[in-house]
Amino acid sequence: MIVLNFDAPDWISVRLSIALSLAMRKPVTLPGAARVLDDTPHARALIGDIETFLSCAGCGSIAVEEDAIIFRPETIPGGRYRIASGPCASAVELLLAMAPALSMRDFQSRLTIRGVTHASQSHPTVFLNETLFQFTDALGFPFFSALVRYGFFGTGNGSLDAKIYPRTHTNDFSRFDEAVCSPTLALAGARITVSKLPGDIAREEKRILSEGFGTPDERVSIIEVMDAAGPGHSVNAYLHSAIGAIVVTDTFDFFDATGERIVDPARLGFDLQPFVDSVRAIIDTQRLPDFLLRELVPYCIIAGHTAPGMFENAPDAARDFAALQKLA
Repeated sequence: MIVLNFDAPDWISVRLSIALSLAMRKPVTLPGAARVLDDTPHARALIGDIETFLSCAGCGSIAVEEDAIIFRPETIPGGRYRIASGPCASAVELLLAMAPALSMRDFQSRLTIRGVTHASQSHPTVFLNETLFQFTDALGFPFFSALVRYGFFGTGNGSLDAKIYPRTHTNDFSRFDEAVCSPTLALAGARITVSKLPGDIAREEKRILSEGFGTPDERVSIIEVMDAAGPGHSVNAYLHSAIGAIVVTDTFDFFDATGERIVDPARLGFDLQPFVDSVRAIIDTQRLPDFLLRELVPYCIIAGHTAPGMFENAPDAARDFAALQKLA
């Protein structure tokens, strides 16, 4: 049993640990991580989805003992999976937990996951294909995903489809190193996605983003989702990089972790200035965001490669990498 010590673990630390433990087939103990399930409202639903998948696939078990989360993995079978995720969980989180291990199989796996595709506690589906999977591909992990139907937190009923191809062993990481060390980030545009919201909200947000980014109106688009089960709202900024788009997102949830509505869409007002500031900070510093680098940690460890200085300005990713190296 490998003990993984994190300084103040959060949900991402827990999910990354489970994902890499499953890929390497090494059992782990996460001291203090049980508090994450109590302190993070959505965490129990997320880990519940993972436990259901593990049970159905026969590839491991999760236990909570005192303040620790203990994970005992088994070999995950490759193949075709159809999974129903809860309305207050995340289909994206479930995919991210399983992808590293499925990439270690000898043939392609395919996952169709129904549930929440857009929620504040995870990345939107567009981040997977346009950002994360561009970087994993450069490390030798070719993946693909597609949004089939929008599903917003609290109502779900969305769907995503993903293909996990076998890992390609490579010693040429030049494309990855260039993308990490010389990202050359520049704003390409922004997109506002709304479902069951008054139209004037999106139009006002378009004005705010256009002015905040100093970009023409035509580079800020609006998508109105017509077939989602409930209200939803997200804002994406797209940054050019050396390897693909860096998608930065702010998603607003209309329900809490119990499924109770907390916001009336008709009486809504969004403060987009923090989002604008965070995007501009990424461009000004010309550094890949910590949230992206954290997702790359398990793939870097499996591949045995990190770009020079990759985690120097990413404290959360550096912490995750230091702890998870024990699984190498």
